[in-house]
Amino acid sequence: SEFPIELGVSEVHTVFDEHIFCGYVRDIRREKYDEQDLKEKEKLGEAFIELAPSPLFAIDEHGTIHRANLAACHLFGWTKKGMLGNNIKMIMTANYAQKNASNIGRFIESSLGKNREIETKKHDGSIGTVIFLIEEVAGRFPILLGMLQREGKIGTRLFTVFVH
Repeated sequence: SEFPIELGVSEVHTVFDEHIFCGYVRDIRREKYDEQDLKEKEKLGEAFIELAPSPLFAIDEHGTIHRANLAACHLFGWTKKGMLGNNIKMIMTANYAQKNASNIGRFIESSLGKNREIETKKHDGSIGTVIFLIEEVAGRFPILLGMLQREGKIGTRLFTVFVH
């Protein structure tokens, strides 16, 4: 039967000035299985977020939108491409955004764990009111944050915004 292996080869010099090679073989089926299992769990998690009936955003402490699910795009009338990289203030009315423009970080911090009524504006210009619930995402995201920080686009903390 066939199975994945790790193969290592090293050259060894003997005292008689001979060159011999030493090799080892290691069965990596378990690692491959774990890797596939992790990929499947990630895909499932992505599907839960993307297909959730409630609008969801992932933002940083500056309010930059890094993630918006289909429900968020549908509710506010924007495409993902139109939302990603923009500030969460884009879905707030001008008056509401202006009140919080000076310090969106303070707005986020003061909203953590609280239901906050927000005046919103859809892409078509219609006005409405929704409830935001903002929670900080625990952990570090070195690949995502590192890549985007090099481009000067984001902060160092991530938050979820649940809209209802």
